[in-house]
Amino acid sequence: MEVLHERLAVLVAEPLKVTVNGVATIDNSANVTALERRAAQINDETAPDEQSTAVHDVLTTVQLCARRRR
Repeated sequence: MEVLHERLAVLVAEPLKVTVNGVATIDNSANVTALERRAAQINDETAPDEQSTAVHDVLTTVQLCARRRR
């Protein structure tokens, strides 16, 4: 998570779009958006070592029917 925030800080610290007339254009705004989206996804996920708060109180029963053996 820290790495994403560091990369985001570096991108935001410099101009997002640089244009050299007739030569090249560099636009990093899509990169910033992608890093923000990825950071949000990571924050929403549950870590493997955290306890899940979901309660699974579902009990399912299956009735078995006797069949003749061959």
